[in-house]
Amino acid sequence: MNQAFAILAKIIFAFLDLLVLNVVYFLLRWFILEGHVSSDSNEYFYFVIFLNAGWIICCSIYNLYNSKFIKQFERFIFRTLQTFSLFLVLTLLYLYFSRQIQISRIFT
Repeated sequence: MNQAFAILAKIIFAFLDLLVLNVVYFLLRWFILEGHVSSDSNEYFYFVIFLNAGWIICCSIYNLYNSKFIKQFERFIFRTLQTFSLFLVLTLLYLYFSRQIQISRIFT
């Protein structure tokens, strides 16, 4: 794999990861939370900012978009699962410690 293709693959994977994260978030909010929360709720804005920043931090910690992981599919999937596991832990910690009643109690 040449250097230009590796850089392009890193950029595309990073962009698609954030795009999918945001699309899933907004679709779930539209389907599940419709009518339950006012549209000007700051808690959800902070939550989506945290999700994006958390994913970028988790990818940086596990060096997910490194060329040696992108070249081998099995290693890339394993690193993605590790990154996603850390991301879930960070998200649950945010929901627990943020004390934002609007987010944490909407599904109960």
